Amino acid sequence: MEARDKKLIIEAMKTAASRRSITSFQVMTAFGTSRGLELRDCLAGTGLRPGDLDDPVMMVTIDQEFILIRNLLRLLGDTPGLGLLVGQRFHFTSLGSVGFAVASCASMYQGFEVALRYMDLTFALTSFRLEEEGDECRIVLADDGVPPDLHRFALERAMGVLKTQATALFGRQELGKYLEFSFPRPADTRLYTELLGVEPVFGAPRTVIGLDAATMKQPVQAGSAVALHQAEEQCRQLLAERRARSGLADRICERLGRMGGNPPEMERMAAELCLSARTLRRRLQEEGTTYFALCDEVRRTFAERLLALPEQSVEAIAERLGYSEAAGFIHAFKRWTGMTPRAFRIKPPAAEQ
Repeated sequence: MEARDKKLIIEAMKTAASRRSITSFQVMTAFGTSRGLELRDCLAGTGLRPGDLDDPVMMVTIDQEFILIRNLLRLLGDTPGLGLLVGQRFHFTSLGSVGFAVASCASMYQGFEVALRYMDLTFALTSFRLEEEGDECRIVLADDGVPPDLHRFALERAMGVLKTQATALFGRQELGKYLEFSFPRPADTRLYTELLGVEPVFGAPRTVIGLDAATMKQPVQAGSAVALHQAEEQCRQLLAERRARSGLADRICERLGRMGGNPPEMERMAAELCLSARTLRRRLQEEGTTYFALCDEVRRTFAERLLALPEQSVEAIAERLGYSEAAGFIHAFKRWTGMTPRAFRIKPPAAEQ
């Protein structure tokens, strides 16, 4: 391959699934308590109780994780490199089936390919892409969709996790031959060099790990094709289950539900998700839906629940759902269900039908 030729090997957008394993919560709260914090203070505002952390099937949202991270930053101080220290706590077993799949790979290159293929099963806050150009490979990290106040932590944590896995599984003492961060240079950079094995460049156009392609592809452990196949099969099954109803659409529906069925303009929703309206529209199209359709879905659910309450008038329900006139609500409800709100109210229960 000529040095001028550039090839995108694989790209993994930030967690398509809105619900994720509670593992990340367990690791980050353990870090907080190891620094003298109270568990209840770490979980403040997340909606989780301490006992929830012991539930292996508990799922959380990325928004809950943002709240937890803000709690840590507020309680521990916005210290440069805090994300790196947290990232060091993630052993490959923390990644579940993805971690065991990566551990079964023979080379670092293969490990990155597998990890990116199943990124939706992890607790990633950032998106990743693996590029190859000439004799160099690059891991590019992007913080799109992460609130601005958490950009640095998200990028630091990703670097810390990658360095921990690279050292434990492939014997890498330095993460790459060079590192670049997109955020400004902190006052003290010693921790970055100490933990990552190379002094990073700060204030770069994007966050990048530069690696030698030949070194990445060189087998450094025996690997196990059988174990990799079994782990990947489990990853595929989990991915199919989560994607049955996942992604940005699910995340938006959760937010709309908390708003009581009165949806905001798409531009406002996009801003709350740290996306542009154009990106939100494109990503929903990729998931086979639209913002209008999601608003309709949530409104219909709330409308049917409210119509089951006889004390709620049609006019009051229409106002609560954001309609300026009852006629607009009646027309929409008939489009959703094929009947008017009044007909819906007097229809016999399903058991009687």
